[in-house]
Order: sequence, then structure tokens, then C-alpha cells
Amino acid sequence: MSPVRRGGPLRAGHAIVFRPRLCSPSRDDPVWRVKRIAAIAGQPVPVEVRHRVGAGPGDRIPDRRLVVRGDAPHSQDSRHFGYVSEGDVLGAVVFVFGSATRLRRGTRSTIP
Repeated sequence: MSPVRRGGPLRAGHAIVFRPRLCSPSRDDPVWRVKRIAAIAGQPVPVEVRHRVGAGPGDRIPDRRLVVRGDAPHSQDSRHFGYVSEGDVLGAVVFVFGSATRLRRGTRSTIP
């Protein structure tokens, strides 16, 4: 079973695997990223992302775009690289391995 579900609706709160357009493959920068969706198309652009995407108060996220946030305090996310295109999403995370002895399904957790 794959830890990522391809297809299906994406919702705020889902953890997703995606390829940022500004990311180039290198040894120090992985091609794929995992972040949590903070907002989806049609929702207001979060205040902390407005400056990066050139949005003003009351602006909405454009079609087929997502705002993502990392769970870690100093995560690189939409505050740094802007919107994520739905076309760059591999899929939604189905489960997270917490340790070698546990498998947690559908929980919000970080990988130790």
C-alpha cells in the first residue's frame, strides 16, 4: 500500500506530497516536499502569504492553487515560495510512519 493517495479532492488540513516549481533537484534540496494544506482555491489568501503572492485584503486563492504550511516552526512553505499548483501535487499523505514499531493512520504527527 502506498503512503500517498493520488486523485480525489484536496482539502485544508491534508498533508500533501508535491514538487515546488522553484525547486531544482540537488543533493541538498530534495525534489519532493511534504506540507499541510492551509487553504485551497476560492478561500481568502492568508495574511502571512499575501506579500509573497502579491495579494491584497479580500483577495481569494486562484483556481487550481493551494497555500501550504509546514508543521515545523521554521518550515519553508507558501510564505517563502507562494502558491502550489494542484498540477504539481503527487497526492495526499495516507499514513505517517511514527517509528519502526508504530503505524499511525490519519494522525497529525511529525516524523522523528
